[in-house]
Amino acid sequence: MWIAARLVIILANVLAFSTLRFERSNFGFFAGLLCGVVTFVGLFLWMRAKGKDEERTNFFDAPFFPMMRYPRTYWLTVGMSIMIASLINILFYFQDMHAVQLFGGLMALGAGMTSAVVGLLLLEKKSNS
Repeated sequence: MWIAARLVIILANVLAFSTLRFERSNFGFFAGLLCGVVTFVGLFLWMRAKGKDEERTNFFDAPFFPMMRYPRTYWLTVGMSIMIASLINILFYFQDMHAVQLFGGLMALGAGMTSAVVGLLLLEKKSNS
């Protein structure tokens, strides 16, 4: 059930991103990188202060909703779906530089979300060993 929910979220993001008017967008790679760094710091500190919980973060069939109950799997799912949807749209609109900049920025934002979860998991793994 959770695998199907993740696929629906990815498909919804692909369809939603394809409707963006990228020729009028000021959101580019550097803006996405800045937003990704800010998101990384905010999510990392919030999840670290929240404390360790027993989540199966690295499984695709693990529940990710509601966010307050499963924050790591939720943000990992959101970040990965934004990155996958951005990559698909970059491949589809590769001939338009405005689209590549917009979706590259969104990919950097998704990478910031994903990196916060992965960084927290690596920090906890290192402290446990």
